[in-house]
Amino acid sequence: LQLTQITAGDVSADGSEVLLKNYKHIYYWHNTAEIPVVDLLKTTPREIPYEQEPQGESIAWARDNSGFYTISEKVQGKKSFLYFYERESD
Repeated sequence: LQLTQITAGDVSADGSEVLLKNYKHIYYWHNTAEIPVVDLLKTTPREIPYEQEPQGESIAWARDNSGFYTISEKVQGKKSFLYFYERESD
């Protein structure tokens, strides 16, 4: 997997989950083995579907780890929206 044009990333508060985002994809890693993030990123992530944004350059875990947020910059006068993606049940 080539991680190109990454615009944002976040690590969960407990360090067990990583999100990276570019303009077209969100990638997710669950770090159960507590390996260093630099090594974790060499493994295959899960791709998470999301509402693509015109210039989505932000992603962050919710403080309570219930999901994550994304938001786009305002582009050409279009409104930007804060999206919340609730965690799926295991």
